[in-house]
Amino acid sequence: MIVHDTPVAYSEKYGPSAHLCSTLVGDEGKEELIAFAQGIGLKVQWIQKEDQPTEHFDIFKGKLAAAKKAGAVLVNRDQIVAVWDRKRHHLGRPMIVFKTLDECIETIGTIAPFQSGRQTGMAL
Repeated sequence: MIVHDTPVAYSEKYGPSAHLCSTLVGDEGKEELIAFAQGIGLKVQWIQKEDQPTEHFDIFKGKLAAAKKAGAVLVNRDQIVAVWDRKRHHLGRPMIVFKTLDECIETIGTIAPFQSGRQTGMAL
């Protein structure tokens, strides 16, 4: 199944955007995602985090509307993170959760250039 999370306005330039991904794991998920993306006019090279559990397309404006019209299911942020976590487990790479940004930085060094500022439940 193809899902997208609740759109968030990350930048004024593009307006609200969402992550589009497949709930299937492995090659089946990638094939489903790419076929759907091409069907709504996205280019394969726009894929984000390719071959990673969090593989997705960023969609906004007209492509967000096209995804909805083509049948992508709206899920909340927790649900899309659960999809990605299931994919991590499938690959034998469980999700790492840090309680604070400081704990994250101590463990992996840095998460630059993007730091969300969220203090709990940061998943990498």
